[in-house]
Amino acid sequence: MKKMFKQSITVLLVGILVISIIGCGKTDTVEGGSDDINATKQISENINLTGYPIAKEPITLTMTGRQGASKDWQNTIQLEQFKEQFGLDIKAEPYSNDSWKTQFTLMLSTNELTDIVVNSATSLTELNQYGEQGYFLPLNEYLDYMPNFKARLEEYPEWKAAITAPDGNIYAIAKLNVTLIGQIPRIFLNKTWLDNVGMEEPTNLDELYEVLKAFKEKDANGNGDANDEIPLSYDRDAYWYTDIPLLSAFGLYGFARDYLLIEDGGTVSSGNITDNYKAYLKYMRKLYSEGLIDQEAYIQTKQELEAKANEDRIGLLGCPSAPFAVAKKDNSWDRNWTSVGGLTEEAGQQGVIPLKNRVIDSGVFIVNANTKHPIAIARLIDYLCTDKGDFTGSHGFEGYSYEFIEMEGVNVVTMMLPEGYKSKEEYRQQKAIIQGAFSLLQNSINGYAEEAAIKMSDERLEEVMADPDSSEFSYWMLLMERLRRKENIEHKKTVPKLVYTEEEGKRVAILKTDIVTFIDTAVAQFVTGEVDIDEGWDNYVTTLKKMGLEELIKIEQTAYDRMFK
Repeated sequence: MKKMFKQSITVLLVGILVISIIGCGKTDTVEGGSDDINATKQISENINLTGYPIAKEPITLTMTGRQGASKDWQNTIQLEQFKEQFGLDIKAEPYSNDSWKTQFTLMLSTNELTDIVVNSATSLTELNQYGEQGYFLPLNEYLDYMPNFKARLEEYPEWKAAITAPDGNIYAIAKLNVTLIGQIPRIFLNKTWLDNVGMEEPTNLDELYEVLKAFKEKDANGNGDANDEIPLSYDRDAYWYTDIPLLSAFGLYGFARDYLLIEDGGTVSSGNITDNYKAYLKYMRKLYSEGLIDQEAYIQTKQELEAKANEDRIGLLGCPSAPFAVAKKDNSWDRNWTSVGGLTEEAGQQGVIPLKNRVIDSGVFIVNANTKHPIAIARLIDYLCTDKGDFTGSHGFEGYSYEFIEMEGVNVVTMMLPEGYKSKEEYRQQKAIIQGAFSLLQNSINGYAEEAAIKMSDERLEEVMADPDSSEFSYWMLLMERLRRKENIEHKKTVPKLVYTEEEGKRVAILKTDIVTFIDTAVAQFVTGEVDIDEGWDNYVTTLKKMGLEELIKIEQTAYDRMFK
């Protein structure tokens, strides 16, 4: 099944000779490349190596991927303007979220892969394996045509490390989180409830306990019923996310259930078998036993959590988005909340906020090794790595789907809102763009509301947050920016995205599946009191080691050393 993605020099030279004889050449060679491969690449005379359009006369490219939020890919402004402005006529056919994995595998096995694959929802490790078998174009061989992409790789070495396969090639591009605010974990505390019970924002675990206790015992939501409040809640599949600031207070910094830690010197270890993790479990057990944690937290679905949030019954909530999104309310709902982070175990200590990894796993953009237009696609990728290309990936095209407005002295991109759409977000996802398909950077900072927020003085930030008529900014973003500036807080990098060899990847997948399932079960049993923490701790640690925790850490250490040492 292996595909050939390099043509021989002999065939290329013969082709050039024939073309020159017939006098109507369609291909040429690239002169003056920085390495030998550029001397043998076929390029069409129809392709501009600099400037736009990319193709002088439109060329057709095929594209597929997991459908995601955008339904009608073909009739988006993105694809219309790629043809109009760049000469790239992209024929896009997505597959449903449920059928995508099967269809992707089928396309690979039958050699029917499209020119471009986006939203693959497939891990970099798995995609690298396909790439090494010859299915995907090694994009690093085209860096001479991608100066902006190359510059981003140099600016963000963790991105380059994450998307570089063990054989040294780049087969799939994962999204890069360029934003500063976007690295802060989004944990929110109901500020309206705080005001109703007459308390201040907590700074340590003891203060948080008192706040949650007040939420439980008083009519915090002000509906006349003092018994319907749930101080802290989450759904069974994301319990660990809400607990990020609590775990940080115990010296555990991470964004996954196995809580890998990177110690000084680059030593990888597991936080789940430490005394600190045991202390965290005891704190959570105390909260649960007093009814301060939702008694259904470890069994309820995301939908059940959202229903409670919609009824204003939750006091502390973690989510990758914002409170209004979880509660299914208007975004003004976020003004009822404040952010949580930098909690300490005891008063007076320095707090820590763990930062999300900049690399968002799964291949966002992949190119078929047998595409007839590799350089044209390489140039498209390069454009998407510019600030303007980032706007195109996330908002569409200026004058067609977005415009710039002045905010705090900064020209900020903002969506238009044509008739027939309920919101700018609906218009963005269903008409302006294919959600996630061409967004290689998660906001390049310049030209986004984040830039304006970061440039505000502390006084101006508070002024904007206090103004109920200020709708230019998403309130959750302002909350994150205020938290980012908080004094006596250390921002700590967490374990970077690690990429495995095929053998490592297979073993990690097996080990993590069993280990994470066991940890989930054990946490629920410890916190709910089904298993006593002191009595069950040794057996918990022993079981994890028997399940291969130490082998998993060794593989992670090997991958880390290969990528960063």
